[in-house]
Amino acid sequence: MRECQAHCQETTASIDHMMTTMSQAQQSNDPTQMREALEQAQKPLATMKDHIAQCMNKMSMMQQMQGGMGSHMQQKK
Repeated sequence: MRECQAHCQETTASIDHMMTTMSQAQQSNDPTQMREALEQAQKPLATMKDHIAQCMNKMSMMQQMQGGMGSHMQQKK
């Protein structure tokens, strides 16, 4: 879970940075700067997508473990 928490913090910081970069590019109204801002956003977005997939897999495994334990406990009653 700590790893997912770290990923969430990294993602939040990355989103804040991308939003600032894109806002500045938009305000410049310079097509080259806007294109560059979009290109710079692609790598962090790919990293975020990977982190989300990792966290989703961990949550899915935890749910399966809890579900398995819960059904096992109910059978013992």
